[in-house]
Amino acid sequence: MRLALVLAASLALAAGLAPAAARGAEPTSAERALRLSEEGVELYKAHDYRRAIEKYATAYELDPDPNLLYNQGKCYEALGDYPGAKGKYSEFLSKPNGDVNARKKASDFVAKFNAGGFGGAPAERGAAPAAPAAPAGGEPGAGGGSALRPVGFGLLGAGVIGAAAGGYFFFKGRAALADVEATSGYGQAADPGAVAPLTEAEARQKIDDGTRQRTLGGILFGAGAGLVVVGAAFVIAAPKAAPPAAALNVAPLPGGGYATFGATF
Repeated sequence: MRLALVLAASLALAAGLAPAAARGAEPTSAERALRLSEEGVELYKAHDYRRAIEKYATAYELDPDPNLLYNQGKCYEALGDYPGAKGKYSEFLSKPNGDVNARKKASDFVAKFNAGGFGGAPAERGAAPAAPAAPAGGEPGAGGGSALRPVGFGLLGAGVIGAAAGGYFFFKGRAALADVEATSGYGQAADPGAVAPLTEAEARQKIDDGTRQRTLGGILFGAGAGLVVVGAAFVIAAPKAAPPAAALNVAPLPGGGYATFGATF
C-alpha cells in the first residue's frame, strides 16, 4: 500500500503584521503546531513512527488541523497497528476541511479494514495486529509493489553491462582466432630469409586465449540477456505510481486567518 503524509501549515494572513520572531513575541499555538508537524515528518522519514505520532498528537492539541489525524493514521499503518490506523482515519474523516486526496486514501483503508482486510476483525477482538504487508523502508510512499521497479531497472542495467562485456570478449576472441587462421606456416617463412610472423608456440597460445575469450563472451552475453528479460518483466509488473497532488484551504479569522496546505506523495 502506498503511504502518504499531509503537512499541515498555519500561515499568518493579516496584512502588515511582522513575523512573531521579529516582534520578539512568543510563538503562537499555530506556529508551535507547525514546528511539531515538521518534526513529525522528519521522524516519519526516519521510520521512528511512535515518536512521530507523539509530535502529531501534540501539534493537534495546539492546532486541531484534521490532517494531523491523518498523519497519525499513516504512522499506525506503518507500524502494522491497523486498528489504530483505522481509528485515526475514521476520526480524520469525521472532521471537515481535510485534504481531499488524503480523505480518499483514508476512506479506502477504512472500507478495506471493515471488509476484513489487514486482519481487521480479529484485531478488533483483541488479537495481535497483523504484520505489515511490506516492510517499512525507503522513502515515504514506497510500497511492496513499487519496489519491483527499482529492482527491475537495476537488473536491466546489469544485463546491459553483462551483454556488452560478453560481446566485447566474444569478438576479441574471434579476432584472435582469425589472426591465427590467417597466418600460414606457423613459424616457417614464406620467402627465404624472411622473418616468420608467428611461431607455432605463439599460435597455440593465441588459439587458447581466443577460445577462452570467445567462450567467456558467450557466457556473459547470455547471462546479460537473461537479466535484461527479467528486469524488463519486473518494470512492467510494477504498479504505476499516482502523481503527487496538493490542495490549499484558507479560512479567515478575526485579525488574520490560517491556511492549510495538504500534499500527498
